[in-house]
Amino acid sequence: MRPSFGAFFVAAPRKAELLSELRGRGYVVASIVRPPAPGRLRQAVEEAVESALAMRGAPPPSVSADVDGAASLRDQVVRARGLGSFGLALALPPLTTLADTSGDAPALGPSDSAVLSVFNEAAQAGPVALVLDEGDRGLRILAPVRLDELVAEAAPTRRALPEHSRVVARPPLTPPAPPPEAEPSDVRPITMHDSGPPEADAAPERAPIGRLRGLKSGPRPTPTPMPTADGAPRAFKSTPPPPMDAASAEPAAPAPRRTPSSPALEATRDREPLRDREPPRDREPPRDREPEAAAAPAARNAPAADTLPPPPPLPSDLAPPSPPVAPSPVERVLSAAEWRAFAMDLDNARGPKPAGVIDRLFATRYMPLIGALSRGHADGSVQRVVDGFRTAFEHSYTEGFAAIRATGKRPLMVLDAPDVAARIARLNNARAVRLLLVDSLRFDLGERVMARLKPTLQGRAVCVDRTLLWSALPTTTPAQVALLGRGPEGLRDPLPEPGPEPDIVRGRALSTIRRERYGTKEVFKLDLVEARLRGVGPGFDERLGGIADEAAQVISRFVESSPPRTLLFVFGDHGFRLSCDARGTAPATQGGASPEEVLVPGYAWLVGGVH
Repeated sequence: MRPSFGAFFVAAPRKAELLSELRGRGYVVASIVRPPAPGRLRQAVEEAVESALAMRGAPPPSVSADVDGAASLRDQVVRARGLGSFGLALALPPLTTLADTSGDAPALGPSDSAVLSVFNEAAQAGPVALVLDEGDRGLRILAPVRLDELVAEAAPTRRALPEHSRVVARPPLTPPAPPPEAEPSDVRPITMHDSGPPEADAAPERAPIGRLRGLKSGPRPTPTPMPTADGAPRAFKSTPPPPMDAASAEPAAPAPRRTPSSPALEATRDREPLRDREPPRDREPPRDREPEAAAAPAARNAPAADTLPPPPPLPSDLAPPSPPVAPSPVERVLSAAEWRAFAMDLDNARGPKPAGVIDRLFATRYMPLIGALSRGHADGSVQRVVDGFRTAFEHSYTEGFAAIRATGKRPLMVLDAPDVAARIARLNNARAVRLLLVDSLRFDLGERVMARLKPTLQGRAVCVDRTLLWSALPTTTPAQVALLGRGPEGLRDPLPEPGPEPDIVRGRALSTIRRERYGTKEVFKLDLVEARLRGVGPGFDERLGGIADEAAQVISRFVESSPPRTLLFVFGDHGFRLSCDARGTAPATQGGASPEEVLVPGYAWLVGGVH
């Protein structure tokens, strides 16, 4: 039997049966189990659909994350059809909790209403099925308009699904005359579904969605472009998509998978090189389209195998600042599918692993995902993987640290910084070694600082090596500086009890690098980062970017004041955790055993004599 599509109101006990039938008819089914927060329906829909496509092996999206809902849905339908599926089905939970109940009847907000408008228009005309809860029939959206009236506005004539789900369809080709007493309305009357011949589906005034270039025709309905939200309530309007060719006999080849590029720099000795994203290629608009259709972006409607979209813009902090500082970006904003690919690599790394493998996963997978989650660029499935990795790391390192203290078998730690610097100095024929401890220099923050230092110090100093160091537990400054003074033998001695970080003298002294002595070792110390993290601040990128700018200026002056052929080893003592929400970032927390608190960077700069 030929699959049907449209919008369905079903009761909760019957929903599982309907979704099972849709799967049997060739749909990729995306289901939202719990209602999202008001105004967050599109994010929940995107997460559910992209997760369903990724589980079936679909290629990543070919449109950027900031496109309108209609363009995003077209791309998702193309990728679903590329898998050999008939189309895309979306099952929504009861939406009453999203509605504003202050008026006469529950009504959805503008952003949530726009999502329903786009999926409703698609469901009336092409291989998209929208499954709604029976209790939402009276829900009002936008104008306001009853949801069942909106769904009835342009439903296609299709073969009916089971009796438990009522399919609302558009009027037949020769609609009966409306009764004289009917009130004028924007919505056409609801008519029951009849099983007419396939030719009856190709009414000129309403054509289905499927004409996305390269989709298979034949016994299935002749596809045409998906309607946009122009026919929906007047508060939302989007640019209509360009029409497609009338005939397309060959199936679309799925878009090639893009290898996600690592935003982290080379932080470990044994990391694997990852390929960068291919540059976008220019495409000429088709000549046989109408002028307005040729002006629309072709890549949004027909992704070809030899083209990729331009990469999305970097966050404002990662773009090169105004002269004279022009750092290269240290992170890329990747698509949701690429973040999920990173999360899969992290999730597959289960069981005991050597320190080198953990270093590589931390630098190339875990920390980029932490940044993506802090910006809101990754979904809930990525969050669960990251939380699982963090919990496993905390449990393993907390238990293993007792064995480290007893046996001495350990990775490179913060207490080894003097020995690491001395070894690098010998390899580079340095005449002197300086240790610069930057309090709370987390890995991603260190990468930002180094990206700003490179253009500033070009020709005067060069970064000759970089490494990752593990902090001892507890990950606080008193514990790390105590071990710096005592060396590896200090691991067997009692360590300071966990407590608050020492007080910092604020004001102009924050940008002063102080000379400290820990045991027999002389260490220069910068408290700027620690001080900036103790209060609340702006968003993730803005806050870390501002701290990196300040720290880079101070370190740059210190490098320039160092004698020639000096090896300056810049390292952190511990990291931190930073909570983010819509209002900004909270004060940083430290002292735990999470990866971002334990693993810190170390950078070796050779001053002078650089060619």
